[in-house]
Amino acid sequence: MSRFTHILLSRRPGGSLRGPKGVDTSEYLIENSKCTCVGVQKKGGQNGGYVLNTKTHKNFWLLA
Repeated sequence: MSRFTHILLSRRPGGSLRGPKGVDTSEYLIENSKCTCVGVQKKGGQNGGYVLNTKTHKNFWLLA
């Protein structure tokens, strides 16, 4: 497991992923990374497809 993945999967005491100022740790890491991070979520239903999220595109629907 890479260090970056480990940071995203680690939980803080109390079960929260939020930092002291209420900033989501995973969101902070994604927004401040030097590379392009992609989140993929499979959509069910009649049309199917995938929803992609990157630093520059939110909720981009891909029919594949």
